[in-house]
Amino acid sequence: MNDQSENLMSKCGTMNEIRKIAEENPNLKEDLITSLQAPIHLIRDVFSRQALKGEPFKNFQQHQKRK
Repeated sequence: MNDQSENLMSKCGTMNEIRKIAEENPNLKEDLITSLQAPIHLIRDVFSRQALKGEPFKNFQQHQKRK
């Protein structure tokens, strides 16, 4: 994430504040999506190896962008 996006994120305390600032700054939204990909893939990988009563967990694709 670039310095400008990090500066904007440091001013946010809630998801609603992040959404409001991301509407005004499209670069923040893209930087946030990019920066979250590594943790998303890590968690997806961990859950893909898990099973409950012999049934593997299902991984769902991330939610599509809001309109």
